[in-house]
Amino acid sequence: MKPRWLQRFSRSASRANTEIPASTNSVSTPSTSISAPPTSISTPATLPTETFYPSGIKLLYGAENAIIDILFIHGLTGDREKSWTTQGSVATLWPQSLLPARIPNARVLTFGYDAHVADWRGMVSKNRIGNHAMNLLTTLATYREDDDSDQRPIIFVCHSLGGLVCEDALLLARQRPEQHLQRILECTRGIVFFGTPHHGSGLANWADKLAVAIGLLKQTNPEILAVLKSDSEVLARIQEGFHAMMRQLNQTGRIPIDITCFYEELPLPGIGVVVPSHSAVLPGYTPIGIRRNHMDMIRFGSMDDPGFTAVAGELRRWVKRLDLSTTARQPEPPLIEVPMNNSAERTDSPPHQTLPGSVPSTSSTPAVPPTPDPTFRGGQSPIAAGGDVKIGNSEQNLSGNFYGSVQISQYAKPLKIITSKYGPE
Repeated sequence: MKPRWLQRFSRSASRANTEIPASTNSVSTPSTSISAPPTSISTPATLPTETFYPSGIKLLYGAENAIIDILFIHGLTGDREKSWTTQGSVATLWPQSLLPARIPNARVLTFGYDAHVADWRGMVSKNRIGNHAMNLLTTLATYREDDDSDQRPIIFVCHSLGGLVCEDALLLARQRPEQHLQRILECTRGIVFFGTPHHGSGLANWADKLAVAIGLLKQTNPEILAVLKSDSEVLARIQEGFHAMMRQLNQTGRIPIDITCFYEELPLPGIGVVVPSHSAVLPGYTPIGIRRNHMDMIRFGSMDDPGFTAVAGELRRWVKRLDLSTTARQPEPPLIEVPMNNSAERTDSPPHQTLPGSVPSTSSTPAVPPTPDPTFRGGQSPIAAGGDVKIGNSEQNLSGNFYGSVQISQYAKPLKIITSKYGPE
């Protein structure tokens, strides 16, 4: 027979065994749902990626005979379509619904990348900005190669952080050895910046203010602010590299890149101006203020909106100038190769040719080639100096590049053009 204490222990254990299943079901339910496969909850694995971060390039408007690509790049927490769309009863995606009416010969594209709040700490790191820039560069190059438009000029329209991503992408295009990536920089004709910090204290304060604007401080995570302040050095390096590249490109004589900097004129409630004008404007380029805050400065609801008028006016001016230069850029006729001799009688003389910029001659007599001045001993040519040149028995002043059918080249040796009397002798 068991002792009483052992009998009481056995009865307690028996009652515990019968109560364990019920107790387990009620207590361990949270752990059961955590360890179970996530088949009943919405996760990025079960939903399309585009539901969260619409990424890549999307066509907003395709002109039949496009002569230029205009690419829009959103900023922090932005979206490739929503960032450029007005909020309210009538949603207007102005790059799609308004801009084509002003620039019908442009193809309008928009680029999306992961710039959401949940990824902010990785977003401002050097690697992440570099990754977004490389994705922009490779995606755009591939997109243009697919339809053989890789030689078409490009204009970038960037908001806030998107301007830094664009600048870093162009820096990468200059540094990369691949020709199709270098071509993106070669084809760049203009950049529009909306509220992008370029220099000064704006770089250091920009991330802090923007963090407040999007509600990051509600997370009360001191590490976020530490990352932002330290990574302002990364942003500064991007800016310094971009500024140096622009100076070098201008010195090489290539087609210049037009830049217009738009800055916000109104503060965000409770925060102030995120990017002040002195930081949003690049010295030497056109500054234009938009009477909106940092978030709303890229949303326009009608063609009468002063902000849209200013932006579309800049873009249209660039495209119009590009269109004129493309039309004028016809194959130049070859220069007339003239033998340097004194023979005035030629039976095989070529017919008279009129070069661009010359005055057509009414005479049917062939032009006599110029002869070198035997008295020339160096120094500045009278032509180069815009001085008098003896032609026949009279002296005329030549200050232009062309006279008659003879082209005056800055690389040719200075000559004194002397003609003789026409007609058989």
